[in-house]
Amino acid sequence: MAPLRDALQAAGLAAEVVQHPSLLRNVDEVAANIAKLVTESVSNSTTVSFVGFSMGGLVSVRAANLLVAQRGAPRVARVVTIGTPFQGSPLADLASFLTVLGGPTVANLRQRGVAELTREDVPLGVIAGRGHRNGWTALGVLGTGDGVVELGSAAPEGATDQLVVHGVKHTRLPANGEVIAGVVRFLRRGRF
Repeated sequence: MAPLRDALQAAGLAAEVVQHPSLLRNVDEVAANIAKLVTESVSNSTTVSFVGFSMGGLVSVRAANLLVAQRGAPRVARVVTIGTPFQGSPLADLASFLTVLGGPTVANLRQRGVAELTREDVPLGVIAGRGHRNGWTALGVLGTGDGVVELGSAAPEGATDQLVVHGVKHTRLPANGEVIAGVVRFLRRGRF
């Protein structure tokens, strides 16, 4: 996320990367911690936006929902998700059989409706990958998408706008120039 943060800062936007224990906590716990961090460290007259990658997108949506529902919290302007498995990932279903990877995170990413979208008054931009080929696509576990998250899961109905980038590997999405430019545009204008 550092290249994305640096690009946001270069574009004149205040940006911070928030690390979270993604393998040890479920999405709701992490979202509650991040919402608490925002309310404790940012003035309630400040407007904030969230940008989340992969599971961080689920966390961002839920943290934004918590802030919108909380009186006296900073106002949430926008949420951008990048390669976020809103409908889960087939890889999480496979990993759930492995005890090392079968913790709360994997349970949150199994194929079902894993995250509600933010309220209508918070614009949601989704960025999804399409057309990346890897071993999972060759085996038929995954079809279209970024090699980890299917296109349909990362681009849910109800989003304000979406951007689909082609041929970019899941883990490379946050550092991709087209993705970074899209995030900047959405944070500024509410559209890609």
